[in-house]
Amino acid sequence: MKKELFIIVISNLMINIVIADRVPSDIKKCKITDTKCFEEQFNYALKNYKQGIPSLGVPSIDPLKIEKIEISENNQGKSRRPINLDMTFTDIDLTGLSDCKISNVKGWDTVQKDFKSNMELTIKGPVLKLAGQYTIKGRVLILPIEGAGDCELSLENILIKVNFTGQGTENNGKRYIKITKPVISLKTKKLNTRLENLFNGDMRLSKQMNIFLNDNWRDIFEELKPAIIETFADDVEKCSIIDTSCLTNKAQIILKKYYKGYEPMGLKSLDPIKVDSIKVSESTEDQKKSINLNLFFKKLNVYGVSKGKINYLKMSNYSNSKNFEIDLSVSVPRLELIGDYSINGKILLLPITGSGKCNLTAENVDVKVQLNGNLIQHNGKDYLFLQKISSADCDISHVFIDLENLFNGNKVLGEGMNKFLNENWMELWKELRPAFIKTFGNIGIDVANTVFQRNTFKKLFLT
Repeated sequence: MKKELFIIVISNLMINIVIADRVPSDIKKCKITDTKCFEEQFNYALKNYKQGIPSLGVPSIDPLKIEKIEISENNQGKSRRPINLDMTFTDIDLTGLSDCKISNVKGWDTVQKDFKSNMELTIKGPVLKLAGQYTIKGRVLILPIEGAGDCELSLENILIKVNFTGQGTENNGKRYIKITKPVISLKTKKLNTRLENLFNGDMRLSKQMNIFLNDNWRDIFEELKPAIIETFADDVEKCSIIDTSCLTNKAQIILKKYYKGYEPMGLKSLDPIKVDSIKVSESTEDQKKSINLNLFFKKLNVYGVSKGKINYLKMSNYSNSKNFEIDLSVSVPRLELIGDYSINGKILLLPITGSGKCNLTAENVDVKVQLNGNLIQHNGKDYLFLQKISSADCDISHVFIDLENLFNGNKVLGEGMNKFLNENWMELWKELRPAFIKTFGNIGIDVANTVFQRNTFKKLFLT
């Protein structure tokens, strides 16, 4: 996903101008010490190959697709700030990059094997436009603002300065440059904003707010700038399959930024997760058991995964046998499962029956899972494929349960049973736990394999 981001596209193209064997014939390869050649050839490529260069792994540059830019005001003391917004831009087309100029390229000539160098470049352009969808809610100065719809933001006379670290490496006798830690500054002479359908389509209020936003563009730009820079500087990078730190960091970035899914990579929605069904069934009634249930959940939406933390993602046992293991640990502060249920059976000494809507909310969810897979070939290319769960564990600190329409809608019995379930949640969780672990483990395999089937091993990992 990093190649869809502005600075990573630039870095990738510049590196290939130096070392790639597949550069188009009209682009001159440059010596790493020839800064002037760098600037000339990169600007040529930026102008003449805005549709991208697939052979170099460079996607379309103009328009450049950006999945999401998010601004969230959750800091303390926000009531004292002149602008407080929760704003999300999605499905963005960034245009204007092909009209930009690259200059002041420095630091590339000092990159050698196992040696880090501070590198920099400057980008200037007449206008960058971001067009897509938006949602907004908050306050601008003393005025409330809310809405959702189409949007366009134009940055005039932009100046971007980029500083980053480059390190030379070798793999199988070939030289590579790894780009990390980009630091970006962004300036513009004017920000023009157009937000359609503000205030539920009220044309008068919408027009006045757009005028107000453009009259106060400097304040708006200062609010937007950190999120834009974070998007451009995102360091979702390819990792070596044995680099646990890199894999863990990459997984966390994906979880944070692409939890709604990312179709180009085949990534399904992670928040919410759609669950068709979970079945908890006791085939034989054991009189010694305190709980005997036939419980069926269906059409579940699971919320909260995007707030999770990836503790570690480790891939091991990758060898000539082409077998591997994935060890994953994730902590989620709160998971909410909303959908339909049906139940009949016995909890302790009490019978229970009902069907309807349900809500299960688990707190402090800690998941550890080990998956087995292998490397398969298709049309001469290698793909990863997960086969099974070899082990899984899930701990929670509490679960809250609400089952509607118990006992055919008898409110007194229903409220009493829900209270009883919540007081004895640990006993219930022991029954639910195996089915939940199996279901979500299989969902995880499906999500991962959908990505693996869409992308070759070389596209996902450094080799």
